[in-house]
Amino acid sequence: SGQVFHCHRVALAARIPFFKVMFTADMREKTDGLVRLPGMDSEVLSMLIEFMYTSMVTMTQGNVEKLLEAANMLQLRPIKTACEEFLVQLLDVDNCLGIQAFAELHACTRLDREARRMVLFQFEELAGQEEFLEVSFDHLHSILSTKNLNVKRQEVLVDALIKWVSHSALT
Repeated sequence: SGQVFHCHRVALAARIPFFKVMFTADMREKTDGLVRLPGMDSEVLSMLIEFMYTSMVTMTQGNVEKLLEAANMLQLRPIKTACEEFLVQLLDVDNCLGIQAFAELHACTRLDREARRMVLFQFEELAGQEEFLEVSFDHLHSILSTKNLNVKRQEVLVDALIKWVSHSALT
């Protein structure tokens, strides 16, 4: 966004592994007075800088995904872990597939495991969700071929597959 944050390089390097590498390796940022982080949300960066100085961050449903993405990029493990835990608490049938995809993208193993558990345990309810119709063939195959998929009747699987194929044929 072009917003400039004034920070202490030593503090950045001491608290954030990404900056430690940047300022100690033979990189341009080692001597430049300005570090550019393209694509980084300025509000999230502000929160992470505040965390660097105070060890506190305010996590909400509205900022947790961006915060996790930034923490992942900057290698801020404590923030990433806290975001994962926050998202685990938000898991439900309506969002488990999307959260699972997000977890895979950002290498969040616990979040991925918990989202997958919900997908498998709540499959009958999940199959009726709009989000289910949007999963890829590979993901659908992975779900349906899991041995511990929780379904009471095989017809549920057939119905889910028919809905998915019908929806895929229309899009």
